[in-house]
Amino acid sequence: MYGVKVIKAKKKATPDSRQIIRNALMRVGRATVKEYDNLTETWNDPPTFKIATHVTASDSEVVVMVSPDPDAEATKVYGYVNNGTKAHDIWAGYYTGKSKHKVLAFPSQFTPKTKPGSLTSGSGSSGGPTVFTPFVRHPGTKARGFDKAMSKKMAKKFRAEMIKALKEIANKGYKA
Repeated sequence: MYGVKVIKAKKKATPDSRQIIRNALMRVGRATVKEYDNLTETWNDPPTFKIATHVTASDSEVVVMVSPDPDAEATKVYGYVNNGTKAHDIWAGYYTGKSKHKVLAFPSQFTPKTKPGSLTSGSGSSGGPTVFTPFVRHPGTKARGFDKAMSKKMAKKFRAEMIKALKEIANKGYKA
């Protein structure tokens, strides 16, 4: 999410000037979605990102938010990767009543596709001998912090788009 407080104008913004601001916010939003799509393109089930913009009634704040679609199953996985997970126990389905499987089966070696603080995604890998066990103590997942890294990366574009929009408003003689 990006936002900025602006100096309050003595008069309310016109509908035309508000639309110019909203258009600038949408340009930032679309660029951010493109960055997220590039980040998650190697994922088996990448999330879909949505854009929301807001200009406050008092015209004192403008906001663009880009977030994963809350209704999509892929959003859960994105949340686990973005926010990380604590160490936790995983039991085979037989012991939890979720399936008839008495053991978990997974590869013994794993390399993640992403790294904490990075907005790049690699191929990742898994392999080695298969492990069979009824229970495993998962060490947890270190948070990647995509949202923080993306905010930092897109802040410059946000500022540039807001300056461009305000110049357009001034050139057209609208009240900001």
